[in-house]
Amino acid sequence: MYVRTYFAPVVIVGAGPSGLAAAAELSWHDVDCLVVEPGRAVSSDRPRAKTTSVRTMERFRRWGVADGVRAAALLSVAWSDRVIFCESLTGALITAFNGCFGLSTERLDLAAESGQQVPPPVVEQVLRAHLADSPHVQLALGDTVVGLAEQPGSVRVQVQADNVDQYAGDARYVLGCDGPNGSAVLPAVVVCTDITESYDKSVQNDRTTTDPNREQPSVVAGRFCCAARPTRSLR
Repeated sequence: MYVRTYFAPVVIVGAGPSGLAAAAELSWHDVDCLVVEPGRAVSSDRPRAKTTSVRTMERFRRWGVADGVRAAALLSVAWSDRVIFCESLTGALITAFNGCFGLSTERLDLAAESGQQVPPPVVEQVLRAHLADSPHVQLALGDTVVGLAEQPGSVRVQVQADNVDQYAGDARYVLGCDGPNGSAVLPAVVVCTDITESYDKSVQNDRTTTDPNREQPSVVAGRFCCAARPTRSLR
C-alpha cells in the first residue's frame, strides 16, 4: 500500500455547501486548505432548499461567484417573490406574502445583493469549479477521512483514497462539514458544543485578548465551523 503524507493548515471534511463555503472563505484569506469528499460528483438525489438568501449572495459576491451562481440558476430573480399559504394544493387561500426572500430586481435597502432561487447542487457545482482554480484549495474528491487523532498543536488526519492508497498528514485545524452523521469527525468531537460555547464565552469575558496564538479548539464540527477565527493565526 502506497502511503503519502501532507500538511495543510486546515482540512475540511465534506464538500457540501458548508465545506465548500468554508474553503472559499479560507481561500479569500489566502489560507491553504485540503477538502476531502467521498463523492466525486455532486449529488442531486435529495431535494433540498431552493432559495439562496441575500446574505449568502453577498458572500458569493465577496468570493467572486455571485454572477456564476445566477447564470447557472434555472429561474431568474424576477420569476417570483410571492409565497402563498393554502389549505391544500388546490384548497382555499389562507394568506399570501409578496417581496419574500429578497427576490427583487430593484435595489434593496437592507442588502447589497438580491436573493436567488437556485438549488444547492447547482451552487455546489459552481463552488467546486471556482475552488478548483484556487491556488489555496486542494480538492480531494473521491477520498474519505477514516481517522482523526488530536496531537499537541495539530490533528493527525488519515485518509482513504478512492483507489487502494491511504495517506495521512497533520493539520492545524479540522472542520467537520460532513453532516450530522459524519463517521469520522463526530466521534472525535463528542463535546464539540461545550468546547465551542466555552471558547465563545471566554472571548466575551476577555475582549482585551488579541493574541493570535490563543488556544482554540482544533477539531470543529458541523455548524460550529468558523473560518473567520483561525485565519489571522494561519497566514
